Amino acid sequence: MRSSKSNEPAAPKRQRMWALKKTGKPHRPATRSQLHRTAASPSSGGFRTGVVYGLQAVVIGTLMLMPAWAAWDFGGVLPWTQWALATTLLLLAVPVAVVLIIQAPISRRKMSLAIPVILLVAWTAGWLQTLPLPVSMVEFVAQQSSETYQQWLPTELRSEALSIEQPEFKALASGNAFISISPWQSRMATANFAVFSAAVLFSAVVFRRKWTMVFAFALTACSGAGLAFLSSLHHQAPLAIANAGSGDRSFGPFVNANNAACYLNLTLAFAIGWLTYSLTKPTDRNVPDARYRAQQGAPLEKLAQVIQLRIRHLSISTVIAFLLCFVIAVGVVSTTSRGGLLGTAVGLAAVVTLGLCRTFNAHVLRTMVAAGGLAFVFGMAWMLNQGDARHSGSIGDDRSVSTRLDHWSDASLAAWQFLPLGSGVGTYRFAYLPFQQHGESEWFLNADNLAVEWFVEGGIWELPLLTIGVVALVWMLIKLSNVRHAPHLAGLVVAVWFMLASQATSQLFDFGLLLPANYLLVAVLCGACIGYHDQVSRKGKSLTRRSRTAPSASQTKAVNADRGWAFPWPLLTTRVAYGLCCGGAVLTLVVATSQLNAAAHSDHWVRRAKLLHGNARLGVDWEAMGSQNALLLSGLDENSQDPDVHSALAKCWILQSRLAAVEDAEASGLTPQEAWRVSSPAVMRTLLFDSRGTSMRQNLATELSPAQYQALQNARTHALFSLLLCPLNPEIRAVLVDLDFMAQDPASSAQLLSQLAELRPRATRAGDWAVRKALVNPGKEAAATICRQHLERFPDRLPTLWAGLTRQQDVDFTLRCLPDQLPVLLAAAELTVPGTELCTAVMQHAERHLTQAGGDGQEANAVYRGRLAELNQQFELAVKYYTSAVKQNPTDHELRFRLVVVLEHEGRFAEAKDHLHRCLLQSPGNAVYRAKQDALRNKI
Repeated sequence: MRSSKSNEPAAPKRQRMWALKKTGKPHRPATRSQLHRTAASPSSGGFRTGVVYGLQAVVIGTLMLMPAWAAWDFGGVLPWTQWALATTLLLLAVPVAVVLIIQAPISRRKMSLAIPVILLVAWTAGWLQTLPLPVSMVEFVAQQSSETYQQWLPTELRSEALSIEQPEFKALASGNAFISISPWQSRMATANFAVFSAAVLFSAVVFRRKWTMVFAFALTACSGAGLAFLSSLHHQAPLAIANAGSGDRSFGPFVNANNAACYLNLTLAFAIGWLTYSLTKPTDRNVPDARYRAQQGAPLEKLAQVIQLRIRHLSISTVIAFLLCFVIAVGVVSTTSRGGLLGTAVGLAAVVTLGLCRTFNAHVLRTMVAAGGLAFVFGMAWMLNQGDARHSGSIGDDRSVSTRLDHWSDASLAAWQFLPLGSGVGTYRFAYLPFQQHGESEWFLNADNLAVEWFVEGGIWELPLLTIGVVALVWMLIKLSNVRHAPHLAGLVVAVWFMLASQATSQLFDFGLLLPANYLLVAVLCGACIGYHDQVSRKGKSLTRRSRTAPSASQTKAVNADRGWAFPWPLLTTRVAYGLCCGGAVLTLVVATSQLNAAAHSDHWVRRAKLLHGNARLGVDWEAMGSQNALLLSGLDENSQDPDVHSALAKCWILQSRLAAVEDAEASGLTPQEAWRVSSPAVMRTLLFDSRGTSMRQNLATELSPAQYQALQNARTHALFSLLLCPLNPEIRAVLVDLDFMAQDPASSAQLLSQLAELRPRATRAGDWAVRKALVNPGKEAAATICRQHLERFPDRLPTLWAGLTRQQDVDFTLRCLPDQLPVLLAAAELTVPGTELCTAVMQHAERHLTQAGGDGQEANAVYRGRLAELNQQFELAVKYYTSAVKQNPTDHELRFRLVVVLEHEGRFAEAKDHLHRCLLQSPGNAVYRAKQDALRNKI
C-alpha cells in the first residue's frame, strides 16, 4: 500500500511561510477526504453562504428549465415565448446581482469577458442595420441594400406613397432607407443576441461550485431524455403553427425534426458531461483493497474479474447517466435528421479523440462509445421497422437526396452581392430570393447552411465575431482541461467539446441554433466555462489545493505591510469591465424585452386574422364575421413597423369591404351570396379591366358605396406600407396586384407580376397565378412574357394554362406565350383541335424548330418527329420514327405504348399486341394498357 505522504498535495510556499511565522509549526496539509469536503464547501459559512447557495439554486434551476419549457412550446419559435424567456431573464438579474455582490467572483483575467463583449458588439452592429439612413449613405456602405429599396419598389408605388398624408409613408418613400432589407426582422433577430448575452453572463456568475454543474447536468439530461422518449412514442407535433408541408417532418413539440435533433444533441452533451463526472469523481471504492484488484488466473477468469471490478466501481449516478445518454441518442436517431445524426457521430468522435489526447480513464471512453453504439443500433432497428423512406434515401437512394446543397451557390451569390455589411440580421429568407436558381422557394429552406446564412446577413463582421468567440471558448477549455482533482470540470470540458463538434457539423444543414430552446443551452455551457475559468484563474491549477486554516484579515494586512502596499489597478479595471458588460447586457435585455413584447402582441393579432380569413371562405355568418373583423381592426396596431401587421390589416379591410357590399346587397338587387362573390377583389378586377371597364374605373368612387370604397382604399394603403417595410416580400405583391384597380396608375402591376415570378421561380402555383392576373391587367404583352418564362421552367403546366391562353382567340399571342422548346410545342399541338388555324400554326412552328435541330437518328429527335407525324396523321412515318426510338431505348414502356397506338391505326394488330405485351410486363398494373389489351383482343 502506498504511504499517506505520497497522497498529500504540496502546500503553497506562502502558506508554509505564514504557518511557520505565526504558529512556530510547519504547515500540515489536509488529507484527501478533507480536501474534497473543502472543495465542495464555501470558504465562509453563515447566513450569507446560505443566501448565495439558495440564489444559485434558483438561478440555475430557472436557466435549465427555460430551454426545456421552450422545447415543449414549439422550440420557442413563437414571439410570445421569446418574450416570456426574455422577461424571465430580466427578473433573474436581481438574484444574480445579489450573488455577484456577496461573493464577488471576479478575477484579473479579462479573457473571460471575450464572449460577452463579442455578443454586445454583434447586438450593436445588428441594431445599426435597422437605423433609417439617407439613401446616399446606404448606397455608399451597402450598395445592394440601396438597390433593393430602389429597384424592387416600382416608381408608380413610390409616387402613390408620397401622396398619402402620413409621415411614416413619406419618410420611407422620399429617400430614407436601411442597411437591413427588413428592419423588423433584424430587430427581432438582435433580441436573440441580447438574450444569449444575458444568459451567458448570468451563468458565469452562478456556476462556481461543483454541485452547480452537476445539478445542471442532471436537470438538462432528464429533460432531453423525457422529450426523446415521449416524442418517439408519439411521433407527431401539434400543428397549430405548422403548415401542411411540414407536418410529416415533425417530432414531438418541434414542428421540424431537424430542430428537435439539434436540441437532443445539446441535451446529449449535458448527459455525456454527467456520465464523465460520475466516472471520474473520487469515491471510497478507489481505496486499494483486495476486492478491487484482479487476481491471477486464466485469461477468461481475469476477464470476468475485470468486468466484475468495473461493475463494482459503477455508482447509481453512473447508471442513470448512461441510461439517459442511451435514451437521448435513440431520440436523435428517431428524428431521422441526417444532419443531426452526422453531428452526433462527429461529436462522439471528438470526445473519443479528446480522451485519447488527455488523461481520462480508458473505461470512460469505452462507456461513451458503447452508449452511442448501442443507441444507434437500437435506433436504426426502430427506424427500419417504421419503414422510413427518408432515412433509406440518405444512404443510397438518389431520389430522396435533399436539394439543400443547391442553395449554397445561391446563398453564396447573395452574400457576395450584399458585402460588406450584409443584408441585415434575420433577413436571409428574403435576401436570397432574387438570386435563387436551383432550390424551392419555401421560407424554411434557409436551413441549408447556418454559416452561409450568417455570411449573407452579416457580411464581413458576423462570422469573424463568431470565430473569435469560438477561439476564446476553446482557449478557456484548454485551461480547464489542465485542472486536477475536478471531475465536474472534466464533465464540462467533454460536454462543451461534444457541443462544438456536433453543432459545427449539423448546422451546415440546419438552422436549429436560432431557436431559443437550443441557443439557451449553448449559452449555459459558455457561461459555465467563463465562471469556472475565473475560478481557476484565482485559485491556481487545482481547485482542491486549499489550506485548512485561511489567514484572517489582520494576518493578510500584516503580510501586505511587509510587502508594501500598491493600488490594485488591474483588479479595479477588471471590475469596471465586468460592470460595463453586465450593465450593457441588462440594457440590451430591456430593449429586447420591449421589442419582443411588441412582436408578441403583433403575432397574436396576425394569427387571429389569418384564422378569420381562412374561415371566411367557408362560412356565411356575416354578423359574426363582421364583429370578429372589427375586433381585429381595433387590435392591430396601425403604427406598427411589422410588415405582417400591415399585410393583415390590408386583408382585414378587404374583408370589411366585402361585408359592406353584403349589407348593401338588397339595395343593389343582389342576394348576399351574390354580393359576397362579386365584391371579391379578383372578380372586381376582372370586371373593371375588360373592354368596358375604362369608364367604370374612372367613376369607381360613385359605383361603390362610401364604406366599401374607403375600406378598399385603406387596404391598398396598408399593403403599400407593408411593401415599403420589406421590399422583397412576395406575398404582399399579390395583394397589391389584386387591388391595382384602386391605384392612380395601375401600370405598376406589370412590374409587380414580373417581380413576383422572379422571387418565386420554383413555385408553380405562383407562376400560374401571375399568368392569369397578367391576362387581365396589364394585358397580353406582359402576360406573354411571364407565361413564356414560366413554361420554360415548368413545361408540364401548359395544360393548366391552355384554356386561358386560347380564350383570347389570338394565334400570334398564343405562339408568343410558348417557349421555343419542342416538348412544349408538341404538347400544345396535342391540346389544339386538329385542322384549326392554331393547330396548323403550332405544328409549323414545331417543324421549323425540329428542322433546325436536325439529327434524325437521335432518340429524342426521333420521338419528336414521330409525335409530329402522328399529329399530322402520317401513321406510317410515325411507326418508322417510334420503332427507331424504341430500339434505342427499349426500357421506356410509355414510348413503346405510343408505337402500339400508331400500329393500331395502321391495322398491324399482331405487332401492336406483341409490343403491348412487353408494356404490361414492365407495368402490369397500368389500367390504360389493360384497356388497350381488351380493345386489341376484340380486333384480332
